[in-house]
Amino acid sequence: MSKIPKTPEEYLVWPPLGGGVGVFIGATAVGVGSRFHELVLSHPDFHYLHLYLFSILMGLGLALPLHGRYWLGFAWIAVLAYLLSFVLHFFDSGLIVDQFLSVTGCLVLMFSCQSLVLFGKRRTVHTE
Repeated sequence: MSKIPKTPEEYLVWPPLGGGVGVFIGATAVGVGSRFHELVLSHPDFHYLHLYLFSILMGLGLALPLHGRYWLGFAWIAVLAYLLSFVLHFFDSGLIVDQFLSVTGCLVLMFSCQSLVLFGKRRTVHTE
């Protein structure tokens, strides 16, 4: 069951904005992701999967009790966290910048996971 916009104005806002964000993230994800992964590997105290698994499992755990209609809000929070990561990856490596980039990378993973889980709930559970 697809939702077709009822007015022509609905076509003007969301598809171009979502497409533009998708193109931007697709074009810059390799640079930001590789810098984030380098930061994760630079911590000798723990295994790199701990950071990835913690972010993904935290997003899953926080999304399960929520209603599926909130998926788009979490997707936009993930986009905003990604934009902050994108800006931070241009700064020189320093202790504070690296830690902020690690935290924003984890937030991107967590909110993306939440958004995907909530979108799946919305598509499978009939909501009014």
